Amino acid sequence: MKKSNCKVCKEPLIGRIDKKFCSDACRCSFFNKLNVKERNEFRRINRILKQNRKILKRLMDSGRVRASLEELEIMGFAFGFATEVVVANEGPIKYFCYDIGLKTEADAAHFALVHKQQMPQS
Repeated sequence: MKKSNCKVCKEPLIGRIDKKFCSDACRCSFFNKLNVKERNEFRRINRILKQNRKILKRLMDSGRVRASLEELEIMGFAFGFATEVVVANEGPIKYFCYDIGLKTEADAAHFALVHKQQMPQS
């Protein structure tokens, strides 16, 4: 019978024949290392979404109801990142970053600033 070692610290394993780790700490360490790339990508995307929301909130808090494409780009708004896209039948498209968003206007160089409607509690 072949003795196996822990996948992380290489210590000899005692117990079940199919055991892969000597402790919970080694097991957690192994899976944390496996998922680090995915977790970092989620963090990067969430940072971008939060920055987009912060820009929209700053505009709304200053009393603005519209923003130009150029102005948003200058402020660092990252187009292509949204938590939700709402497409109405032949109506404007709304791009949301959490609860605040942009609504396309006929003039492609401007957007209306909008708040997401709260769903009624049932």
